[in-house]
Amino acid sequence: MVYFISKESTRLLVKMNQLISIIVPVYKVEQYLDRCVQSIVDQTYKNLEIILVDDGSPDNCPAMCDAWAEKDSRIRVIHKANEGVAIARNTALSQAKGTYIGFVDGDDYCFPDMYAHLLQNALQQDVDISMSSYYESDVEVEADALTNVPVTVEKMKAQAVLPQVCIGDYAFGVLWNKLYKASVVSGLEMPPLHCSQDLPYNYFAFKRANMIAISNEQLYFYRNRSTSTTKSKFKSGSFDAIKARDIILNAEKNNPALYPYAIQGYLNANFAVLSGMIASNMFMERFDEVRSNILKYKKQMLQKKTAIQYANRDKAKMLILWLSPKLFIRMTRK
Repeated sequence: MVYFISKESTRLLVKMNQLISIIVPVYKVEQYLDRCVQSIVDQTYKNLEIILVDDGSPDNCPAMCDAWAEKDSRIRVIHKANEGVAIARNTALSQAKGTYIGFVDGDDYCFPDMYAHLLQNALQQDVDISMSSYYESDVEVEADALTNVPVTVEKMKAQAVLPQVCIGDYAFGVLWNKLYKASVVSGLEMPPLHCSQDLPYNYFAFKRANMIAISNEQLYFYRNRSTSTTKSKFKSGSFDAIKARDIILNAEKNNPALYPYAIQGYLNANFAVLSGMIASNMFMERFDEVRSNILKYKKQMLQKKTAIQYANRDKAKMLILWLSPKLFIRMTRK
């Protein structure tokens, strides 16, 4: 089989036969699951181990997973009690056999060349993590409908992007636009959070990695749907975004180079949660708790000489929250 690779060859062709384990947590996605799995099965790169983790889904997903396993010998199904997406992924990680690891969400799908191109970039650039751009929409599209732009691949030290990871930059925090060398993430697990569990995982993965490759090619379709776990109405699990940032904050507390960025990520998460609480008028009994989280770092945000220059608008929000919580609530509700 010929993949999209350079002439240098025989050595790369051999390496292009690496087994990739693709992990798909499955829970209440029966409307989208067939499209998701079909997109993985149809990848131009064929040496795949596809692990579908039925996380105790109460709909038709378990039967759908089994039906797919009967159709394609590369598919393996794990049925387990519902414990959340983090534990589902960790369960699959402990059983994955691939030299490389990829993740796909059950309501999304991959464009046909995704894993061929991610692996090609990983091997040609000799990196530990290969990542791409993605297409986000609530309307499905095919790969040939995407804007045709020159593809660029940038190689850099993983350390160079750690500030963005600490802040919580979305593209660096998610799992599904990346291909990880299994030896680099061996033994690494996601914290048992309902949301944002991928951010600490990526933080520690990038800390372990040496070099990474970043492509601007859109290889993954991220379905932006209002009823998904990350986009649904504010709920108790939303507080996990704070816990995820707290993990990074504690890990970097003795590192003056990254600690300011970890603080910024922590503040961003707390402000976002606070805004969600106020807008939905839910969990307001925890207002003082989240406010206290933020005010612990008011000095770092408000002092003139800081490693990170906060926007005046953010400083104003901090001052109002500090001096007049009631005014902050009224302003947020407008």
